[in-house]
Amino acid sequence: MKQIILLITAIVLISGLYLYLSKEDKPISKSFSVKEPFDKIFLTDMKGHSVVLSKNKNEKWLLNKSFNVRPDAINVLLNTIKKVSVKSSVPKNQKENIYKKIASENIKVEIYKDDDILSTYYVGGPTNDYEGTYFFHDKLKDVFITHIPGFKGYLTPRYFIDEELWKDRSVINYNADQISSLSIHYFNKDSVSFEFSTTPLSFKINNKEVNNKAIDLKKLNLYLNSFKKLEVEGFENNYSKKDSVLKSPEFCKLRLTDNKKITTNLRLFKMPISQRSKSQYNIEGKALKYDLDRLFVDINNNTEFGILQLYVFNRILVTPEFFLK
Repeated sequence: MKQIILLITAIVLISGLYLYLSKEDKPISKSFSVKEPFDKIFLTDMKGHSVVLSKNKNEKWLLNKSFNVRPDAINVLLNTIKKVSVKSSVPKNQKENIYKKIASENIKVEIYKDDDILSTYYVGGPTNDYEGTYFFHDKLKDVFITHIPGFKGYLTPRYFIDEELWKDRSVINYNADQISSLSIHYFNKDSVSFEFSTTPLSFKINNKEVNNKAIDLKKLNLYLNSFKKLEVEGFENNYSKKDSVLKSPEFCKLRLTDNKKITTNLRLFKMPISQRSKSQYNIEGKALKYDLDRLFVDINNNTEFGILQLYVFNRILVTPEFFLK
């Protein structure tokens, strides 16, 4: 009888302990995860830099209410916000040191829905094995080691503040049937410069070298389908020699108008050779003056300034002879 009572007591205690641990672990393991719909993310660092990522009426994410956001970057961040969970607590003998590190360097994260704040936490650095990230929870006033189950690595780089890195790098992104007209003018090369207009029923190219010559419709169709996802390598709006570049002769000018009468203007400039240039010398062994693989680009009359890669844009930087049979 005594053994039965002890057995029942043990079962009750174990059950109670299980319920207690389940009750305690559940909110902690999900304390950083935000699964409900949200429409704004505010990120700020200790240096006063900040970005606001918010949805517009069309459910499209914008940077500071002005620029389209890089789809890959926002998808990674959204996935992180929804899936981040606690991997473990920080050992007591390490907490003071981790507190100090996060207090001196962190990224504050605020997540909103309709201007109501859903969650606030601070992102610190990686654990020693780089498979966890220190997060400080604003409500719990405690620090935890977090991760995304199944992912090896730390999460801090996903919460970056640099505006230039958040901007969508797409310069031109059109299907063939969305293009109304295009002009490309190469500096001091009128003979290979051209413009064309297109309608559902006709195509007309203006260049004296090819006027009245037969157009290869397959080549034309290939060309018109080459304006999808043309992206810059990156934005360089703070480049120290930007003004000097903009005053120099263009390599070429491009003007594209879509069927909604929205126009994109690009001015392309040769980029001086640098340590980043893949080719430093020509085939004769002489030092190159300009980069063979990249160009500077001014977008829509100094709205943006960046660098493009020729292997991406060469498919549209053709001459009129390209269209001939």
